[in-house]
Amino acid sequence: MHEHDKIAQRLGMLLTRLYSGEKLHLSDLATEYNVTVRTLQRDFNQRLSYLPIEHRSQQYWLDPGFLNHKSDGKLRKLAEQLGITDLFPRASEHRLGQLLDRGNPSLFAIKGFDGQSADSLSHQLPVLEQALTHHLQCWLITKDQRKQLFSPYQLVNYKGTWHLVGVSEGRLQAYPLSHIALVELSQQTFTRDAFIARQIDTDPTLWRSGMIEVLLKASAAIAINFQHRPLLPEQEIVKTLDDGSLLLSSRVLDANQILPAIKSWMPGLTVISPGFIHEQIVRDLRHLLTLMSQAPL
Repeated sequence: MHEHDKIAQRLGMLLTRLYSGEKLHLSDLATEYNVTVRTLQRDFNQRLSYLPIEHRSQQYWLDPGFLNHKSDGKLRKLAEQLGITDLFPRASEHRLGQLLDRGNPSLFAIKGFDGQSADSLSHQLPVLEQALTHHLQCWLITKDQRKQLFSPYQLVNYKGTWHLVGVSEGRLQAYPLSHIALVELSQQTFTRDAFIARQIDTDPTLWRSGMIEVLLKASAAIAINFQHRPLLPEQEIVKTLDDGSLLLSSRVLDANQILPAIKSWMPGLTVISPGFIHEQIVRDLRHLLTLMSQAPL
């Protein structure tokens, strides 16, 4: 091997180890690469001088801040996918890395994320991956036994609920995975439309199709909590009443998304409509009273 090839190979290996965050000791490297310490010093101080290399005595390493900066783009992409970009200012992207750094106590923590279990995704994922990767149309069979031919574009987690988004009968639709009983692949491919792909990212009305609007009343005693921040899915304050109570609107895909929140604020929070949600709460309360009456004292 020519001398310049040996140098190139050695520098490549040094770069790989530096980028992995390793601290390199000159005497160990001299033995490993069969070169002198002076040659290695020339490698670090001249040939690799364009990098922010730090050293103490005979130990060399890459500036940790530089390593964090190199991964900031990937972290920001992850933050965008998780929908937490706005939690961190762009000028402080490196702080995103603190969420993943187990070596040091993080200045930040994210708690209380209310998300759907991935169980609804996991059993359908192998088939959906094939359909999405190879642009295959598929048959969706819903839990109410409806069958529909679907051109899938993307799996999207919107406000904690997984949806399969795509086109059916010429219309863009978002199906909650919890509503899908079975996915069957067809051998028919489709061509992705760039306009539709952009629409998935930008059209807020997409997520409101098939939603249930719930109208509620919050008493004056608890109203401030709902004014301070949204406590219900897709919460909107419709009106502040004369007695200080609030008329609230919430949009959900099914009753189970809002029932726990309503129960946690009872009796101050009551359902005005739809009637079936009010009836479900009454049934649950009666069942609870029955269980309590049967419990041993």
